[in-house]
Amino acid sequence: MLPEELKDIAKKLMTYALGETRTIDLSLNEQALLAQHYIHLSSNWNAAKGLNESGLNILFINRPADKSARVVHPNA
Repeated sequence: MLPEELKDIAKKLMTYALGETRTIDLSLNEQALLAQHYIHLSSNWNAAKGLNESGLNILFINRPADKSARVVHPNA
């Protein structure tokens, strides 16, 4: 069951995904709700270029900090 606080957001996202509108049109409050409670960045990463003898020619910007510590930034 979808939480009540997400129902209007889901409708907007579905309308956008189905091509019925050209913009998502989430309010600032809706965006903040998603960012604070629902959006997750995984801490499961591949090696970055040059780290642990990796030959990959890529770099992950949101890679966890040293010793796999999670850096938490205050939401504005």
